[in-house]
Amino acid sequence: MKWLLIIPITICCLFIAWADNKCSLATFKYLALATHNPEQRYRLTLDWLKKNGAGCNKSQLMLIKENEAAMLGTADSLEFRFLLDEFLSEKP
Repeated sequence: MKWLLIIPITICCLFIAWADNKCSLATFKYLALATHNPEQRYRLTLDWLKKNGAGCNKSQLMLIKENEAAMLGTADSLEFRFLLDEFLSEKP
């Protein structure tokens, strides 16, 4: 029964992330906080970062970095942190 709710929510989240090509911290926060399953939260937030991280300015990336533990919880990963640090190092 849970899957009947999870699938539409995931599709909705992916559509929001796809439709927004800019660095929308609101979208990132929504994906991180509205997705209960850690595996899905990991995948959705990592995909968002891969797609939108280059379009974020340094202050936006720092907001994500400063709040990643609170927003990602158990979905926080070395891969996410490495990619975030890569984007940060590219910014002046």
